[in-house]
Amino acid sequence: MFEETPVKKAETQSQEITKTTVTTTVTITPYVLKLKVGETAKTSKLEVTVVSAQWTKLYQYYSTILKETMIEEAKPGKAFVIADVLIKNVGTNRVLVTSGSFSLVDSEGYRYDPGLYLGDDQLEVLKQLYPGEKTRGKILFEVPETATGLKVQYDFGNLLTGIKLASWEIEIPSKPTVPPVTTKVTTTVTEAYKPPKIVIHLQKKVYTAGEYFEATYDVYNVIHDGKYDIHIYEELFNPEGFQLWRDSYDIGRERGFTSADFLHYKLYTKHLPSKPGEYTLAVTIHDYITGLRTTERAKFTIIS
Repeated sequence: MFEETPVKKAETQSQEITKTTVTTTVTITPYVLKLKVGETAKTSKLEVTVVSAQWTKLYQYYSTILKETMIEEAKPGKAFVIADVLIKNVGTNRVLVTSGSFSLVDSEGYRYDPGLYLGDDQLEVLKQLYPGEKTRGKILFEVPETATGLKVQYDFGNLLTGIKLASWEIEIPSKPTVPPVTTKVTTTVTEAYKPPKIVIHLQKKVYTAGEYFEATYDVYNVIHDGKYDIHIYEELFNPEGFQLWRDSYDIGRERGFTSADFLHYKLYTKHLPSKPGEYTLAVTIHDYITGLRTTERAKFTIIS
């Protein structure tokens, strides 16, 4: 129970007292702890550290499914911020931590939530930590190349305590880096080669909560060398960027497929969640000519 703030008791007077009501407007300013990359924010329950942060146009990761190194590129005009973060439970009770507590803001006040990071070293979406335990991993944000004043934030607050942020300023060069690609190309690429292209066709842009979802997509310029399976991934992400479901299959050797200029697919009917908001459908195809993965995304809205 909160204690009342003491005030001076009014003296008793015989004459009539006129009462005046004064209304005061209080503006609550979010608490922000400013830090540098490598420094740690601490409460009685958690320690959070942004170990490093990278500003880049692409990144490489090892696929345990395909057993090889893959490359993921940012969209044209975009770049990735990849932060390596560490969270430790320094309290006496177990805590549930989430990658959704992290965000990225720029100098113009735009906020970016974590996107899909494909590496095995990603930070888990939800993780229960017992006292003394810690978790570490990478989170990814996709932002405009022209963004400046970037800061990684972690929100220690809740609905009761309000916003309590730790903010790590990222030192970035004038342009995002393009690391050297080490993926081996086993097939000769001619000047006429065109990378795969995906076009998603949503049945509609707005759905009612709990409704069934249907969509089709076309894949153009698919080339297969006959040695490997071509994998296609279908994923759905909620408004917070968390993956709700993922289907994957191949169109390679097992189906006798070699190459084609055009392929047409229909997603299996899905029962949509009840939470309103903007959802993202992502379709990815692995290009074995360059080792790159081509991903196309389409957004739709669920209303209650």
